[in-house]
Amino acid sequence: MHMPSGTSSDDILKRLAPQRWPLPPHRLPNGTALVGGAIRDALLGRMRDQPDLDLVVPGDALIRTRQLARELDGTCVVLDAERDMARLVLGSWTIDFARQEGSTLTEDLQRRDYRINAMALPLNPPGELLDPTGGCRDLEAGLLTAVREQNLIADPLRLLRGLRLMAEIPLTLEDRTATWIHCHRGRLSDAAPERILAELQRLVAGPHADASMHCLQRLKLLAPWSDTSRSAPQIPDPDSAEEMTTEERQAALGLARLTALIGDPGLKQLRASRQLQQRCRTLRRWSIQLKQQSDPIPSLSEQNRLQLHRDLKADLPALILQLPQQLRGPWLKRWRDKSDPLFHPAAPLDGTVLQQELGITPGPELGRLLEPGRQHAGAVRVARIGIRDALPDETPSDGTPVCEAWSSWAAVRRFPARPADGHKGRFGHALIVAGSEGKAGAAALSANAALRAGAGRAMTGPRPRSSEWMRLPSARITPRSSAFSNSRTLPGQW
Repeated sequence: MHMPSGTSSDDILKRLAPQRWPLPPHRLPNGTALVGGAIRDALLGRMRDQPDLDLVVPGDALIRTRQLARELDGTCVVLDAERDMARLVLGSWTIDFARQEGSTLTEDLQRRDYRINAMALPLNPPGELLDPTGGCRDLEAGLLTAVREQNLIADPLRLLRGLRLMAEIPLTLEDRTATWIHCHRGRLSDAAPERILAELQRLVAGPHADASMHCLQRLKLLAPWSDTSRSAPQIPDPDSAEEMTTEERQAALGLARLTALIGDPGLKQLRASRQLQQRCRTLRRWSIQLKQQSDPIPSLSEQNRLQLHRDLKADLPALILQLPQQLRGPWLKRWRDKSDPLFHPAAPLDGTVLQQELGITPGPELGRLLEPGRQHAGAVRVARIGIRDALPDETPSDGTPVCEAWSSWAAVRRFPARPADGHKGRFGHALIVAGSEGKAGAAALSANAALRAGAGRAMTGPRPRSSEWMRLPSARITPRSSAFSNSRTLPGQW
């Protein structure tokens, strides 16, 4: 790895270009220092337009972040209240603040994960680069060395993060560090599943992912989520992607690597999105099917070949990586041709045509005529549930209950008028227990419904750590209306 020796603090600061930051260094609290990846990337000359800015401050980081958010018209997001970590959002920029651990900046750096991340550059006031563990030497030597064994255990995700760094930077894992990672590999399960998956997705997309994945398998770091069956897809050879463009190679290799590393149950345990699970499941199924055939392509029937292209669509290059070399070029050429009817199959009739020609309205009937709904729909039976098609003006003589359709204004009039000096505490509280982490939609809808129905206050619980909860509504009572924090107002008196 090439890195200029003796790089000065001025050189590093020049590469960081603080004049483009939305937060000038002189606005930072006294004693603030830049740490982590931004310094490492500046030393390596691999700066991005918007570098990751991780700052440590002496004292209360959360209070200072909120203060800066107010002054700069930004947003403060609490990352970890217990560890005093917060994020300042200014437009498209994110700047992370953390409280300095220990009495000095050197003590703080001694508690970090790897030496190449244990460097700090004082910003206010500006100072010299601080490198107490030898991070610069490791960068020059191309080594990845943990600061201390205990530091890896403190946050088990660090076990995987080191290998992710190897996928992005050409590094060799130091022997003692490798021993520590292998010894404590079982602790990785203690990290949040979403964080593990995020690191994995960055790892498989890295330019040096092959060496990193070799270490993953050798150290058995992903054993709880790996596919150990004999039919599991093989990790693709990067040479098989030589005919692909940079964009095609990055997308195809990343998906194929992730599918080979993690099984379907593992992806579910890591809380991957349904879309990602489906993509990996489909690629895995076709990889296994082609692997079981002695001559995979000619052995596929016309119908199965068409189904293959329907299933994979934009992910077909990930499967092409596993094809014989003589087929990769022709398949890529046809896949790039959007007018190719086999590689990009399209139904001769779409929903718009069916609506125009047959007079079908949007709904289940239309969905059963089109793919993919047609493949999965069986017999459909419509059952009556007792709701009349038309609402009579008067109650029938037999006393059958009648549903009444309310408009918004009619609903408002059903509630008693609230006094002008009404307070939310006088109109009852509603407790909504719904949702789970990352799935707060039902709770948000229920809270809105409770407030619109007249509750003075709507509370939700338990409260997952999810960004959706930050958007849950709260109510305040005004003399003539009930206004919500999201600016939606129901007219009239309640």
